[in-house]
Amino acid sequence: MKFKSTLSTTITDSFFARFPALGFRAAIWKYIGIPLLLVIPLILTAQPEPELVSSGHTGPVGLEIDVEGNIWVSESGSGNNDSRISVITPSGESHIVIDSLPSYFNMQSMEVSGVWRTRMNEEGDLLALMGFSESSLSNTLTYIDLTDYNVGDPALNHDRIVDTIFVGDYVLGEGFLESNPYDLLLQEDGNAYIVDAAANAILQVDGGGQLSVLSTFDDFENPTPVGPPFINVVPTNIIADGDGYLVCSLTGFPFLEGAARVYQVGPGGANNPELTDLTMLTDLARDPNDGSIIINQFGSFDLMAGGFVPASGRLIRDDQQGNRDTIAQNLPLLSGMAVAPNGDIYVSDLFAGNIWRLAVGVSSVEGLGKDLLDIELSPNPASGIVNIRFVLAKNSQVRVTIHDQLGRELRILQEGEEMAGQIQYNWNGLDGSGMPVPEGMYHVRFVIDGKVYAKSLIRN
Repeated sequence: MKFKSTLSTTITDSFFARFPALGFRAAIWKYIGIPLLLVIPLILTAQPEPELVSSGHTGPVGLEIDVEGNIWVSESGSGNNDSRISVITPSGESHIVIDSLPSYFNMQSMEVSGVWRTRMNEEGDLLALMGFSESSLSNTLTYIDLTDYNVGDPALNHDRIVDTIFVGDYVLGEGFLESNPYDLLLQEDGNAYIVDAAANAILQVDGGGQLSVLSTFDDFENPTPVGPPFINVVPTNIIADGDGYLVCSLTGFPFLEGAARVYQVGPGGANNPELTDLTMLTDLARDPNDGSIIINQFGSFDLMAGGFVPASGRLIRDDQQGNRDTIAQNLPLLSGMAVAPNGDIYVSDLFAGNIWRLAVGVSSVEGLGKDLLDIELSPNPASGIVNIRFVLAKNSQVRVTIHDQLGRELRILQEGEEMAGQIQYNWNGLDGSGMPVPEGMYHVRFVIDGKVYAKSLIRN
């Protein structure tokens, strides 16, 4: 088993009255379930203006962008075994990959669970994390064989489900009371890491499918007189960070403003708050251009009104150096996010079933055509020298740098004034210290009179 990666809402008072009976667990998100007593979200008004990519999805949560620019959508369904995985092409066409997957409605908590996230491994399997259900796929990591599948083909049959890892059984066997495998990180060393949003833990899965507990997150003391004495820390997403990981979280009732955190988890499992003063986080990613952290805030809770504030979703950028900006606010309640290679952000609108694009990527903000034209990287892929050519429309201050996939600056190729006309630089595959970089994807970043552009290349 190989995990190496290739690639206006309100909630009724009666719903929240259930929290004490549920032991004050994070009722909506302890199971990351979808409450059904809802009305349609308000129209988006945030800046930059979101662009509708696709609609008609049922409970969309996880988003994943493949190397061809397709967006894989995990739809948790409505509780009628209608969970499914769909894919949206760059032209905006939506296709069902596999449907009729388990989708379970919990009558006690008024929540729905289904497929949460997908990832694709090097063997061509689609790995799907399944939430709780009454089926044999309950709380599992499920392998779906994509051999000979092309986007747009008829939906796959369930006989394409070729393997499962029973995450929930392992978690309960370790003494946890609940399990909800919610997010997955695949690593090149053959290991995978699962965020369990009910055990409040990070699990490691080795290449043979063996599970172990890497890290757990302790409850913290409730500073208010409302709710339980301690509040859950519910992890929701994990990304690589050097030799460790970053994990974002949301919090249990009363869903306090500013109480959520992004944790740094070391390779041995120790965790410490890295970013604080955040609220109800459901996703995070790195900007491929500058390496900053992009954080998806689900929304804010109004205790007096007894529900989440309509259009309180927010996207935040943090450089981990004390600088933080809001990318967009007044968004619907957003459950998932994916960042494209150019930095554009795609988000899933949980209750309205829409997928939105925010054109904040370096090439889409300014466009390739005003000051910088005809970027050419040749050859690409390359094992030797790469020729970097472009055309300046006018005399400009130019900075050209090489970055890895985490956005870390590896080498400066140019910094200073260039005259209008055709410009060429060569990169020999060495970093700033003269050491050759490993095989993989890199980004050439151009800053022209303060405007930012980027283009990707592959070293092989």
